[in-house]
Amino acid sequence: MKLFDGQVHVLEIAGLIVASVFAHAIGYSLPILAAILLILWPLLLLQMLAEGLLIAVFGGIERLYRKARPPKPKPVAPPKASVVPRTGIARYLWYVPLLTMTAGYARYVYETGRWFL
Repeated sequence: MKLFDGQVHVLEIAGLIVASVFAHAIGYSLPILAAILLILWPLLLLQMLAEGLLIAVFGGIERLYRKARPPKPKPVAPPKASVVPRTGIARYLWYVPLLTMTAGYARYVYETGRWFL
């Protein structure tokens, strides 16, 4: 079943509701998540560096392999169904979890009177 003139499926709305519930709950723990990221950022940087190195190494190996053995031509795929461009409120539908997370954090700040832990 489609809504918003066929732009949005009902399951997408259900997914938004679930994401919004989790986002509102996470809003309370944003200061804790920020503290964890503050402590773990060096590990995240090392992970990004290692990932970039592996991408470069495997990209180089792939280029060398493709020079030795060029790829076979792929069969022509059938055309995909056209995507309906979203207009109106459907364009901004996935901002709802972000807004509910912000509302959850605002509620936390209002109830506790503290911005951070």
